Amino acid sequence: QLRVDSSGVCVQASFGLGAVGPTPLAFPAAAAQLVGQAITATRAREIAVEVTRDLDTPGDIHADADYRRHLAAVLLQRAIENAAADAARSSAV
Repeated sequence: QLRVDSSGVCVQASFGLGAVGPTPLAFPAAAAQLVGQAITATRAREIAVEVTRDLDTPGDIHADADYRRHLAAVLLQRAIENAAADAARSSAV
């Protein structure tokens, strides 16, 4: 979830990840780093990489741990970018 002001600056952020461990995980400290900034693709990628770098993600017969971490970073980056775009459209109305 992201909320942005009329200038596109993030004023509230929260996100989490599922399927990267035994329970869903929230990342309030990383989400707080988005507040006060315009959300760019570069910033979304930086946050996604930071969040997923140290995940203790288990591998299984479907995917190994490295692939799951990589996929989590890609999907989180996309989610942040999409949420920012949706929030910007909502604040423009």
